[in-house]
Amino acid sequence: MAKINSKLLTACSYGASAQNTHELCAERRLLAQVKRQLQKKQARVTLSRFRRALSTVRIERLRADGTWGCSLPCVMCRRVLEQMDVCVECVVGDEWIKCRAADLPESTVTAFADLARWKK
Repeated sequence: MAKINSKLLTACSYGASAQNTHELCAERRLLAQVKRQLQKKQARVTLSRFRRALSTVRIERLRADGTWGCSLPCVMCRRVLEQMDVCVECVVGDEWIKCRAADLPESTVTAFADLARWKK
């Protein structure tokens, strides 16, 4: 399902999935993909329709040895997920947690694409 050492993100209720690239995190790629799908089906994308499509977002990361790695979202992705007020499933330490994006443990991870934007 996922490549080793990669991050795979799925929105469980909508059947959409995205992988990270060097330009953008998987979380924001997933949000853009779901937005495009909603625009194809409906004339107007509202926050409630977006939340319904992303009721639970599951973030998975596999290590090189095949075990689950920490999959907390980066700082910018976390802000976007908090604005959408969605439920997030991810690995913290060695255990899976499921909670609202606003209740996730603090993360200091910053994506490389975000670092380039912040330096400007």
